[in-house]
Amino acid sequence: MNYNDNWGRKIKVSASYFYNKTNNADSTVTQRDYFTSNTLRYNEVKNVATVNYNHRLNGKFEYIIDSLNKITLTPQFTFQDNSRESFEDGINTLPFSGEVINRTSNKIKSANNGFNFSNDALIQHKFRKKGRTISLNINTQASDRKGNGSYYTSSLYNDTSTTDSIVDRHYTTTSNSLSLGGNLSYTEPMGDKMQWLISYRPTVKESSSDKETMDIDSAGFYTVYDSVLSNVYNNSVLSHRGGLAWGLNLSAINLNIGSDIEYAVLDGNQTFPYILDTRRVFRNILPSAMFNYKYGKTLNLNVQYRSSSRMPEVSQLQNVADVSNPLFVKTGNPFLRQSFENRLTLRLTKRIPEKETHFMIFLMANKTDDYITNATTILNTDTTVMGVNLGKGAQLAIPINLDNYYNARLFGVCGFPLRKIKSNLNLNAGYNFTQTPALINGVNNLAVNNAINAGAYLSSNISEKLDFSISYNGSCNLLKNSIQSQSDNTYFTHTAALKANAIVLNNFVINTDISQKYYMGLSDTYNQSFTLWNAYIGYKIQKKQNLEIKVSVYDILNQNTSISRNITELYREDTRTNVLTRYALLTLTYTFKNFKNGATGPQEFKPPKGFSPPGSMPLPPPPPSQ
Repeated sequence: MNYNDNWGRKIKVSASYFYNKTNNADSTVTQRDYFTSNTLRYNEVKNVATVNYNHRLNGKFEYIIDSLNKITLTPQFTFQDNSRESFEDGINTLPFSGEVINRTSNKIKSANNGFNFSNDALIQHKFRKKGRTISLNINTQASDRKGNGSYYTSSLYNDTSTTDSIVDRHYTTTSNSLSLGGNLSYTEPMGDKMQWLISYRPTVKESSSDKETMDIDSAGFYTVYDSVLSNVYNNSVLSHRGGLAWGLNLSAINLNIGSDIEYAVLDGNQTFPYILDTRRVFRNILPSAMFNYKYGKTLNLNVQYRSSSRMPEVSQLQNVADVSNPLFVKTGNPFLRQSFENRLTLRLTKRIPEKETHFMIFLMANKTDDYITNATTILNTDTTVMGVNLGKGAQLAIPINLDNYYNARLFGVCGFPLRKIKSNLNLNAGYNFTQTPALINGVNNLAVNNAINAGAYLSSNISEKLDFSISYNGSCNLLKNSIQSQSDNTYFTHTAALKANAIVLNNFVINTDISQKYYMGLSDTYNQSFTLWNAYIGYKIQKKQNLEIKVSVYDILNQNTSISRNITELYREDTRTNVLTRYALLTLTYTFKNFKNGATGPQEFKPPKGFSPPGSMPLPPPPPSQ
């Protein structure tokens, strides 16, 4: 539901409300190969039922006082209620010998609800002197989330020296946060072509997270308090950030160069099960630059460099173990540091109107220091960690900071007409590089993924009553690891598709959509090829064709399936998920006539040229979807 209105000539109001309920039942089969010296393999079958209720309310209030002053309020509110029940059976093996290390069966239930609220209040003022402005942005954010759940786990170990275990627990969680931030910006012109920007951004954020765990007693009730798996943690962040930037605006060139100085304090306070106070002080210099060159309406080059810092999340800091799956235990680390990122982006677009040709090149490169990853230990013997008994073969993951995270992407697209067949052809190609660090059994591992992709899209422009498109997309991924060459892998996926649409006898619409997917290089049972064929026939009723009746058939060949590969710093994983297969659908659609536009709204308040709105430099538009 959407609402837009002009309250007089100075006030413009818009609001939207969204609600949905989803009820999903998923069944997945997973094979996971770890980058360890003994090439550990984990197989899992999981069934999950999830019910979600979502409410989302957005608003915007613009008050243009006069040509020099403007106030904008942008509130957002979301509420979510979620319940989940899962059953999973997992087994760890050594694939080359077939030896079974351990196995587990888990039944997990959870129910969570909570809200998020945010509001931006932006006050803008332009002075009489052209280019001189001042603005104040006040941001408020609040969230509150409550949950409870239970898990019943049964773990069996092949090693007779390791004790099998059965665990039955119930837990409750509460988390909330409140933050207040501001951004005061002032711009001062230097002649007609240059400007200075001075900004100051203070932020304060308070967060808390509590977890209470109860074990089952002999009578079958959850009355035994588990202090080892309970935790009370509070976290606060105070930061000050001031910046100075210089901007140059010419007819074809825009240039911005600036730098911020950041001072931030991260305080952690654990009050249960024992008292632990931590404090981290961070001092950063955050340079930035932007260059934009525009040649008429045919050529545009945009280059940006940005640096930024990121605080760890409360869930990463809270030092409490999650043992809902005894084979994979996770905990937090209250001694985490900020991560620091440097990012460079380049976007070049070129149009040749007389040939109806265009091309675009996008480049992104990113380096992150103190990247938050995991230190994972696969236990060789029974071990007690933080008061929790873990069996042989179980894994313990703790978040840590490591350097050497890199990510780069290169993408290009070119489009031109094929006049002889009245069609347009678009060609694209890309390359992705990711290097993710991790610590596995105390040894540094660098998981490197190189991905090459290419595609083509041919769309027709034959007539208003007949059109078609043919597309192809293929990708090749090369995965390498520094500590286990046996886990290196190359896999290939491709999708070829044909779509056609025809209008027959003015009232009948016939549509068909066929795609063929192919996977190679995945785990043995995941290398598949299948064809998905959908089609429908529709009939438009009445003279104005406002009413349409349509019969659709999905997955005519009954071959649809869902296969995905996930790569982390610790393992590669292939997953097959159940999906909806062949079905038929009858649809009735009535189209209302277009309404005339309303009265003229308030006059637009235009910010000064040379700088982006208060906050930071603008990012380039994202590259086209692949």
